Amino acid sequence: MCVAVIIDASVFGQFLEGGFSILRSWTGEGDGVIVYTGAGKYGDEIKRSGKFLEWLREQREVGVKEVSAEEFWAADNALKDRNLLSNDRHIISLALAGDASVLATDDGNLMDDFKNPQLLPKVGRRKRAVYPVNVSLGRQRQFFRHRRCRRK
Repeated sequence: MCVAVIIDASVFGQFLEGGFSILRSWTGEGDGVIVYTGAGKYGDEIKRSGKFLEWLREQREVGVKEVSAEEFWAADNALKDRNLLSNDRHIISLALAGDASVLATDDGNLMDDFKNPQLLPKVGRRKRAVYPVNVSLGRQRQFFRHRRCRRK
């Protein structure tokens, strides 16, 4: 199973301005995929950020995975009665529906929700982890050293 990553709207700008070069090359080389959906609040966020939506469309052949609206809403309904620290149930729902084990965000409460095994169990043997957004390139490379999947 490929390692799947969610890019939170809080870091769309940073991502589009050339940040996350390690994550970009990692997905471009087939070591992982970026998960998204056109449904719910996340769908609204990517539509508002037209540039991020455009980038996703350009990457379809390389390293993105779209979660269907049905899968997203089923996961979202399963989480309706759960208490979250953040106001980002849509991200947790997307992680559940898309089997995402990595999240890129700068929202501390969302980070805690994402790593909470009561909300999101492991994906296979992988624990959920937060991509180190504001650290050195060396630290970012180290983060992905053991998070690989070859689709070739």
